[in-house]
Amino acid sequence: MSSFPSIPRNLSLGGTWAVSVNDIPNNSADRSLQSSMEAIVVSRETVTGYELHRVILQPWGSSGAPKVSKNQMSVELDRSNWSAPFIPQSNNAPMEPSSVYQALNKTVARNLLSGHLIAIRYNAYIKILEVDEHVDFAARWDREFKFSLGQGQDSLTKFTAFSYKALTEWLETSPARVLAAVEGVAVTTIRNRIYAARELGEIEKPGAGIRSAKKPNAS
Repeated sequence: MSSFPSIPRNLSLGGTWAVSVNDIPNNSADRSLQSSMEAIVVSRETVTGYELHRVILQPWGSSGAPKVSKNQMSVELDRSNWSAPFIPQSNNAPMEPSSVYQALNKTVARNLLSGHLIAIRYNAYIKILEVDEHVDFAARWDREFKFSLGQGQDSLTKFTAFSYKALTEWLETSPARVLAAVEGVAVTTIRNRIYAARELGEIEKPGAGIRSAKKPNAS
């Protein structure tokens, strides 16, 4: 589905840090990129969202991340040996997502940034989809995904609002469509949650020509 960004092949989570490895396809529209390359994306979760700290392009396999089967994502919930060297040792300033779009073509940049966020937000759900394509995310939220993915957003409305906010801040132009594609639901379903979140004050109502968001309450 065109609305669904590419998912990383590897995701390592450790504390507030996340490191993903993405294969750069040989048919990339960006001629400045060689074939057989991989991209490393490093982010840190804060109380207000996600900071982008590094995007590194390097020859395929340089990360040392284990190779996985096609169309699958390896998820490591503790900081792994391969991901540790990519995590900054000091409090370096985050980078602007716009710089990635300036350096790479839109498709590659979107796959790296939006794909990284979706992997973080939905990792447990994505792993289940690899073996069962028919999973109702909303129906299993209260008994399962709230605990494995909620991270303090105890309602599905808050979780969706926080995901929407993160995608928006990382310059995803169609965040509602992306979330709908991930969950396999109609876009109106996601938009209804976003509307409810705005009515609750979880995200701000955008003005003319502006899409803005604020941090949902942790409770």
